[in-house]
Amino acid sequence: MEKSNNLEKFGKVWNASGVTNFFGDGYPFHIFLKPFGLDFRGSTFVAKTATLRPRAGNMPLRKNFMPKEWNPKCIWMNWLRGYALNSVGLSGPGAKALFEMGRWQKRKEPFVISFMSVEDAPEKRTEELHQFVALFREHLPHFQAQVALQINFSCPNVGLRPEEIAEEVTKELDITSVLKIPLIPKINLEIPVEIAKKISDHPACAGICITNTIPFGHMPDRIDWQKLFKTKSKTPGQEESPLYKRDPKFGGGGLSGKPLFPLLCEWIKNARSAGIEKPLNVGGGILSPKDVQKIAPLLRKGDSIFIGSVAFLRPWNTRGIIRQANRLL
Repeated sequence: MEKSNNLEKFGKVWNASGVTNFFGDGYPFHIFLKPFGLDFRGSTFVAKTATLRPRAGNMPLRKNFMPKEWNPKCIWMNWLRGYALNSVGLSGPGAKALFEMGRWQKRKEPFVISFMSVEDAPEKRTEELHQFVALFREHLPHFQAQVALQINFSCPNVGLRPEEIAEEVTKELDITSVLKIPLIPKINLEIPVEIAKKISDHPACAGICITNTIPFGHMPDRIDWQKLFKTKSKTPGQEESPLYKRDPKFGGGGLSGKPLFPLLCEWIKNARSAGIEKPLNVGGGILSPKDVQKIAPLLRKGDSIFIGSVAFLRPWNTRGIIRQANRLL
């Protein structure tokens, strides 16, 4: 195993965590849409975010980890306007089951495992991470390909507050550094670039992944919730979310797609002004090859993009985005 923080082997285009499921198998609709451009060849596989223990979340899964529902109720889309809400809630079988299947260990190309601690208190999340790291170390000698770890701090559906991020991320980087593999914290656009700079300065941080979805109703000064969802307020509560109206257990969910793209571009500019030098893995609303052209001038050598919501909002553009990014970045 190569013990390096260098991300160059992981390529210029990554998958968003989960867009092709836990092992790259994708989802049933991928099969039908592949001939029309939903093709991830030329991109780096990033596994769906795992939790330490099995987690039901809000998307019931079959034994093969495919959704039981053809059209999962925890995902709401405005397909025409290019945005969506999701409240999947990290459904999965738990890390132990995933490692013991041995499928990650057999992969031949560099790829990324994603993990998130989901306990409700910092000390519990720390213990959860220690257990995950011990499990990963047990299986790591059997991996045949270079692997990196994305440490997810950005899922809106598990209750972690942005103001807790800086201290907790650095602590988790300390813990996971014993793996001696590239570590990439994943944060969202609510995290100020000053906090991201502190995270990136940690010696074990190989790069920063930005962004995940934005919790419903957050960032009202930058996201026009009234325009997007016909809400009564500029700062709507979760009860105004289409997902909450569908089933209160979903909460408000997290926003992905087109509205995030201009905010992502601005965040990148501010991050460079703040002195972040580590590579950035950026995504959020990249729905066409033209979006790649717009974002490419903001990126430096070593940076990369990731693609996620395009798979169900503009699936025919997936292949073109990957080709464009590999050409321009």
